[in-house]
Amino acid sequence: MTATTPEEAHERRTTERALRESEQRFRVMANTVPLLEWIADADGRVIWYNDRWYEFTGATFDELRGWGWLSVHDPSDVDRVEETVRAAYAQGKPWQGLLRLRSRGGEHRWFLARAVPVTGEDGQIVEWFAALTDVTEQRDAARERERLLENERIAHAKTMEAVRSRDQVLSIVSHDLRNPLGTITMATSFLLEIVPDDEARATERRQLEMIKRAAGTMNRMIGDLLDVTRIESGRLSVERAPTEVEPVVDEAIALHRPLAEAAQIALARDVAQGLPRMCADRHRLSQILSNLIGNAIKFTPRGGTVTVSAAAEPGGILWRVSDTGQGIPADQLPHLFDRFWQARRTDRRGLGLGLVIVEGLVKAHGGGIHVASEPGRGTTISFSIPDVSAGCGDQRAEL
Repeated sequence: MTATTPEEAHERRTTERALRESEQRFRVMANTVPLLEWIADADGRVIWYNDRWYEFTGATFDELRGWGWLSVHDPSDVDRVEETVRAAYAQGKPWQGLLRLRSRGGEHRWFLARAVPVTGEDGQIVEWFAALTDVTEQRDAARERERLLENERIAHAKTMEAVRSRDQVLSIVSHDLRNPLGTITMATSFLLEIVPDDEARATERRQLEMIKRAAGTMNRMIGDLLDVTRIESGRLSVERAPTEVEPVVDEAIALHRPLAEAAQIALARDVAQGLPRMCADRHRLSQILSNLIGNAIKFTPRGGTVTVSAAAEPGGILWRVSDTGQGIPADQLPHLFDRFWQARRTDRRGLGLGLVIVEGLVKAHGGGIHVASEPGRGTTISFSIPDVSAGCGDQRAEL
């Protein structure tokens, strides 16, 4: 036997100490990370588990030795996992998969398992190292997300079906109801022409005028419903062309003056001089003003004033319709442009669609709308319509 020199003995002790320190560092690291880890021999028999394994499973090493780790798997996974693992060992290739492990409390949790071979200097596999990450929360979150997405898909499908049904109903409304309404209007107009306007026939004429007003109101409601449908479907279009401001104002005021006078409300105008032409659909702009002026008159008490104003602003015309009415409480302002919303549920003076349509028409023109109100002092609704400075011509635009 060859004697060991002091230098060789010192080198061996140093190497052994370094190896022990390396193993100690590995164990500290392996027992610190939030993973379940094990080491198996070249044939796949587990020879070491980190502390996390024992903490999670509550099992002992003797229970988990070799292939005993399969005992803490979900029974329905065992055959699949064992087949996958043995095939990887036979091929000497890394493997990865999802599996369920039973905790010491009996709960099965999902883990993503990854195992890699460790080779020696000769390239042969000497052991296997595996780490398992608890992905239960991530998996549950993914499944919940899938469930919510499926619910959203179903809800969307139902919504689209409801939209199709609504469009069918509105198609009936627009054709089958408007036709008889037109007949009623024509018939009452004809009767008003032939019924003498004298005291003896006054009652008949009042009834005919009432019928004609009711038919006109219903026709406007139908038009509002159809406009809202076009807005929601993105099919609301405006035919924009260079348009003078003053004629539009004068026409809107003239149209509403009888209504204002009947309500004993002053109707005023405040239009700046020398305004540029707008890039607007005159018919749709008149519709905007008609809705706003009509609303202002509706909510202004006797003796009040409704003012229509127009002034220049950079790139457009700033319109305002102001009233000296009761004003709108701050908590109701966010709902003004909601469909079918009315401040008072008992209000039967409209469908609650006027401001929805106004907002849609303003946006279709490329403008914006703003509401300012103070309870007891009145309300001002402002909106902007682009002028012709950027070029207009005959333009068709859709919302």
